[in-house]
Amino acid sequence: MMQLHENGLCGGLSNLLYYCSLPETHTPLYGEPSQVLMRMYGQIPSEGSDTTVTESVICTLLSERNLGPKLYGVFPGGRLEEYIPVSIHFSVFTCSLWLKYARTIKVDTVPIKNHTMAVKLLTVDLAAEVNWLKEFLAKTESPIVFCHNDLQEGNILFMDGPGPKEENMVFIDYEYCAYNYRGFDIANHFCEWMYDYSYPEHPYFKALPGDYPSVEHQEYGQARLDAFMELKHELIQKQVQQTQHLPPTAHLRGFLSHE
Repeated sequence: MMQLHENGLCGGLSNLLYYCSLPETHTPLYGEPSQVLMRMYGQIPSEGSDTTVTESVICTLLSERNLGPKLYGVFPGGRLEEYIPVSIHFSVFTCSLWLKYARTIKVDTVPIKNHTMAVKLLTVDLAAEVNWLKEFLAKTESPIVFCHNDLQEGNILFMDGPGPKEENMVFIDYEYCAYNYRGFDIANHFCEWMYDYSYPEHPYFKALPGDYPSVEHQEYGQARLDAFMELKHELIQKQVQQTQHLPPTAHLRGFLSHE
């Protein structure tokens, strides 16, 4: 009977992650991987739910296009995928991140969440805020593309390997993937710069407003993305302005998905 090493991993916000590997005394027989990541679904309604099925399809499509981890198998309640050991911070390989993002949003075959703050929220007319955002989004000219919708630090991994750095970068965790405004996806990514999810005390994350990317960095990222998408300079400037107006939608989505 073949032995198997299994270790729990930290870093998953909504799934249970396990690193599984063959012991050093055993070698693969038919070219199969010697180490994999076993992902057990967390807050998923049911095995046959639309969320589970959609995420599995997205994972398969991105794996086939080398835009995500290799998919080795699925089973009730989870899946086996390529183990990528190293994660990176947003500030590292920034150019590569935008090139990888540009390739990802071109996917077009995907079938289609402190007490002082709590008290303050009670004084806010959330219905009015939502209506205002709906009117604003109806006027935005940001293109609707396939979006990740959760590009936080823990979902951007970097593998050691030859070739361009962008080729070794992988986006993971697809439970929020959907077609959406491109400006929203970018704005949400910028908002994630402000949150440290490794904070050890309740509520187990820490807001760092000073880490929000500068205007210069926002413009650089948008320019790299739009250059890849072959947009003209005047359109690049327009997209930058739209992205700067969309962070409230990212905050509202986060609030509604956790209320």
